[in-house]
Amino acid sequence: MWADELAGSVDSVSLSDGARRLTIRKGAASRTWAVRRLSRTPRPSEMSAAGRAELLWLPSATPALREKLYALDVSWVTDIGEIHISTPWGMIHRSPATDEPADPSYPEPAKTELSLGAAAVLQFLLEHPHPAPQTRIAAAVGLTQPRVSQVMPELLAAGLVNRTKGGYLAVDPAVGFDVLRLRKAPSSAVVGCWYSLESLRVQLSAVWECADAAGVAVRLCGDWAADLLAPWRQPGRIVVHADATLALDSATFVPSPLETATLELRVEPIKANWRPAPEIVAALAGRGMTWPVAPITEIAREILAVGGSDADQAVDELKRAWLRARSAVARGGQ
Repeated sequence: MWADELAGSVDSVSLSDGARRLTIRKGAASRTWAVRRLSRTPRPSEMSAAGRAELLWLPSATPALREKLYALDVSWVTDIGEIHISTPWGMIHRSPATDEPADPSYPEPAKTELSLGAAAVLQFLLEHPHPAPQTRIAAAVGLTQPRVSQVMPELLAAGLVNRTKGGYLAVDPAVGFDVLRLRKAPSSAVVGCWYSLESLRVQLSAVWECADAAGVAVRLCGDWAADLLAPWRQPGRIVVHADATLALDSATFVPSPLETATLELRVEPIKANWRPAPEIVAALAGRGMTWPVAPITEIAREILAVGGSDADQAVDELKRAWLRARSAVARGGQ
């Protein structure tokens, strides 16, 4: 039973009131949930946001249902031993031993091959949850409107976008995220690696001041962007995109090999209108952002490129937080 599996992760587990209340204790912290047990596995469309003090007990969960529960930030367990509970000391996530991927929250979808234009359009639609006409998409991603029109059948045939009265929408943001996450995006960036003894936050400020003084457009990517939007792991090397080179040797930096660099500067064109929707960034960060950030899928790819034993989990947490924020913004615009 899931309670037995849960007991191995905490100091004590207690089901009371006829299994309608769950109390978990770990160290000095404890939390109690009202347990709502469902007799059948619901459809994703039947789910709605639950209170932080409620736990769903399900017979099982389909991949689509899991994604909906993650987007709603709901704590849940299943009869087959799946556990996904948000506690004061962090997320408890367990998967049963089956032939499925080890972590059902991060399934590996079938790889979908997309042209450069189709990938650019999909990324824009993922970042912006409201219908967009072809003219707006073209201006944002730097394609002509006829080229956008050419790639739309590719995305429609793959089931990744829908056409609505107001324009085009991403069909399933979770699937679209994974399609782009698995895709190695080609890049013509000139990469410069730098090292500084200053703290990473001081280095960030130095880069920002240098770019501002030179009139260079920059955006934050990788772990540091994720840390501003959905903190999960300690950020390491700073990754910054810039549309021109920066004289960082005058700002406490010295050139460095990649292996020892504290800052990676990627110089390439930055499309001014191709960025996360400000309302999604605000929903993620809970505040206004001083630093412009790269599209979410680019942030995820940079985290995976830098690597680390918990890189996949860091991207998973970013994905969950982004899905929740995107869903909230989409509902607000209806």
